[in-house]
Amino acid sequence: MKKRYFLFLLFCVGIFSAPCLRAQDSLVLNTEFGLYNRYIWRGINFGDAPSLQGLCSVGYKNFEVGMYGANSLNGTSLGYANTIEVFATYTYKKWSITIDDYFFYESLDSLNRYFDYGKNTLHFYESRLKYTHDKFYLMAGYCFFSRASDNTNGVYVEGGYHFNKQIRVVAGGIIGKSFLNFHDRGGVTNVGLYFKKPIKITPDFSFNTQFALIVNPNIDFVARIPGVSRNPIHFLMNMTF
Repeated sequence: MKKRYFLFLLFCVGIFSAPCLRAQDSLVLNTEFGLYNRYIWRGINFGDAPSLQGLCSVGYKNFEVGMYGANSLNGTSLGYANTIEVFATYTYKKWSITIDDYFFYESLDSLNRYFDYGKNTLHFYESRLKYTHDKFYLMAGYCFFSRASDNTNGVYVEGGYHFNKQIRVVAGGIIGKSFLNFHDRGGVTNVGLYFKKPIKITPDFSFNTQFALIVNPNIDFVARIPGVSRNPIHFLMNMTF
């Protein structure tokens, strides 16, 4: 474990010590709110229920910190349908590195020890390296800290291609077993076709709609947890403001 931390810190130092581009010199606040028919993340359907999701972040020069949250509309967090993610991102040219702190709420409130960072923690810390081009992106994520008994060695790899501003495809998977990604074996876990269309209500107000068909070819190896759907294909609809 200590060796992993050391290698990870060396990697961060190498990235952060690179010369910075001239960037935004003032604080930039980003917010987003969305209504989703399902909460689907990396090919997994959490809770199998409608979901409210929101994002708030602050950017300054090449740095961004923020929080993302998802809350089920069926009145329960069964199937880890309620989630909080705190993240920090540093961007250099077309590269970015992000540190994520994921917390998936248990169905019983007494089990949600958010401030427990010991060997029985419910937090997952992941480092993600991403390359973004005009038409495509590539990303790899590795969970470097979690509960001592969790197996999180599987690296998640994902790529996406934008045909235009409205249509894109995404494919991702893990190279091995990963508790963070809720899979007992590696494989392709997330293949999706996304359609996005803005809806203009007035000259000053509009919102985005999105429709997606998402397939998980590795569904047989999704962890057997109540509320976590094991359906191989999902249709996603959402509106974001």
